[in-house]
Amino acid sequence: ANKYNKVLDSLFKSNNIFVMRLNEAMARIGDSSCVKEMIEQINSQTIAIGDMRDSSQELGESIENIVSSVQTIQETSHEALTASAESVASMEETIRIVDASVKQIQAINAQINAELWSAYLYLAMSLDAENKGYKGVANWFFVQFQEEQDHARIFMNYLNSVDAKVTLLPIDEVPAQWDSVLE
Repeated sequence: ANKYNKVLDSLFKSNNIFVMRLNEAMARIGDSSCVKEMIEQINSQTIAIGDMRDSSQELGESIENIVSSVQTIQETSHEALTASAESVASMEETIRIVDASVKQIQAINAQINAELWSAYLYLAMSLDAENKGYKGVANWFFVQFQEEQDHARIFMNYLNSVDAKVTLLPIDEVPAQWDSVLE
């Protein structure tokens, strides 16, 4: 647009110089209709060149506005892409935490099952000892049975406190009798 304006300015100046020389020649020649017609054409061309220069300036301003708009779009797009990437990273971290939590909850539920199995085993031992007349040993095994239940309850309370689901799994069968207390 600037080069175009320079060309138009150059044409405008050369036309003005030409008009001035033509006016001088007219003064010498006198009143000739052919010369007047040429002067009118030159004046018309001068006006057209001026209009072209104005249009060129408007075109240059429009191009500058377009360039500015493109830069704004590029900056906004970059910000949107950055925000999107951060959102994806945050979601991936959340998924990782949830996966880890699920594994921990499963492990705690497995521990609850192990505690209840141990309680069931101590209860079976207590009953066997009582049937054999070992009242003190039966009582000790029964206290162990209660402790194992308490351990399971602690884990259950924890899961409930963090709004996790307690899953009671089937308890494997335990032996029902032993040949001796030492077994």
